Amino acid sequence: MDEILKLDPERATDSNEAPQEFSYSSEVYRVAGLCKIPASKCTLTSKQPVETRDQRTQGATVVLQDVDIQSFAKFHDTLEFRWPGLETERIKLTAAKGPANTWRIDIMYKYYY
Repeated sequence: MDEILKLDPERATDSNEAPQEFSYSSEVYRVAGLCKIPASKCTLTSKQPVETRDQRTQGATVVLQDVDIQSFAKFHDTLEFRWPGLETERIKLTAAKGPANTWRIDIMYKYYY
């Protein structure tokens, strides 16, 4: 329990509280920090929200540079666990030059509000 509170203190909030509004800019960098991925290795490009008759969505691309696969897996899992409306549209892994297990990872997300 202590480990969970250390890594994600927001899990301890009262479940009756209104959930915070999803924001790519705050969540991507917050989760990257929890996963020991420096902001300098994380690039976010979010699109304008799109609203149809009955659905509002927003897409984004996240690029992680020189990241090991374990850190990426933790990052990705944490984001999707915390935000059930977040879906992954595509993941592309490219081996980076340098140490083994270092990757450039391009991820396309779509969030359904």
